[in-house]
Amino acid sequence: MEQVLSENEEKFRLVFESANVGKSITLPTGEMNVNKTFCEMLGYEEKVLQKLKWQEITPPDEIDSIQSILNLLLSGEKDTARFIKRYIHNNGSYIWADVNVALNRNAQGKPLFFITTLIDITERIITESNLRESEILNKTLVQHLPQKIFIKDVDSVYITCNNKF
Repeated sequence: MEQVLSENEEKFRLVFESANVGKSITLPTGEMNVNKTFCEMLGYEEKVLQKLKWQEITPPDEIDSIQSILNLLLSGEKDTARFIKRYIHNNGSYIWADVNVALNRNAQGKPLFFITTLIDITERIITESNLRESEILNKTLVQHLPQKIFIKDVDSVYITCNNKF
């Protein structure tokens, strides 16, 4: 039985450590055990990150909303939660992550730890922001051109036009 348990623990450790997404096992009080990918995403050495709580790598203005989500898990209202949040990178910049959290309980139902998976979506967030800014700029330029501008679809239905049109 001990050998089977030891083998299962080793399998779990390998899955946890070799994941290509950030993984953490986080206590309800905030202490974390993280994998190598989590450390790389946030630019910390493992020994440094292991000493921090999730609240210390979360922008202060997001802590209450994240804690509210975790409280839903702790109260049993939800089994899992998925949300987008920022993390504070070691260099002070922000990393955007798609986060999935599940709460593990003991046989008596007492909360033991959160299992968290995060995917770095920083590039996607920046691209979407740049696209929105570009769309706003293009619409503003078209609206203020002295020429009449319009766009039709393939069925000759007007999609948009400027004020001059």
